[in-house]
Amino acid sequence: MRSPSRIYRVGFVLAILLVILGCVPSVHPFYRDKDVLFDHGLLGIWREDDSEKPRTWTFKRDGDSRTYHLEMLSSDGKTGSFRAHLFRLHGDCFLDLIAEESKLAPDQLDVVGASLIPGHLLLRVSSAGETFEVAWMDWDWLTDYLKANPRSLRHMVEDDRPILIAETADLQRFVRRHLKSGKLFKEPTTLRRVSKDERTGPDRAAPP
Repeated sequence: MRSPSRIYRVGFVLAILLVILGCVPSVHPFYRDKDVLFDHGLLGIWREDDSEKPRTWTFKRDGDSRTYHLEMLSSDGKTGSFRAHLFRLHGDCFLDLIAEESKLAPDQLDVVGASLIPGHLLLRVSSAGETFEVAWMDWDWLTDYLKANPRSLRHMVEDDRPILIAETADLQRFVRRHLKSGKLFKEPTTLRRVSKDERTGPDRAAPP
């Protein structure tokens, strides 16, 4: 567990980013080790097909681990590098993203800035075939909900925006509680496969 002083040092930096980007990151991950799985079907290059400025998502495997290396490239040339963990929570699948580089740069995607030092971002995902869907957490809804229900999930507030500091178990309980409401996540974005990663072998890291 991180010390309170560590949390507040992290929170200070994240607060600056929240003012600029309007996202709600978490200090702690949304997954536990036992929740993590690995799907080879996710590997390869994908492109958003229902966005005004479509991004390309490239998933690679990080060695023999159950961690993905995710590169995002927007249509205007902005890039972002993330460590991504696919995990299952009571039958639903999610991605936990955290930026690999702790810096802001002109050519980086905004979501990289939201995930700095170290901020975890949560997406709900569907199974990967030739298409799959990703839904970002609805940060505006979450901000309003925490204002109205400040005891529902541990967080700190800087410049009227929340930073989640709840432990993983509490984060997961919150997600499960609000998943069926349809409000916790935005409308999904469809990603369409551009190419597969043919270099991978049998999946030794995924659970049976």
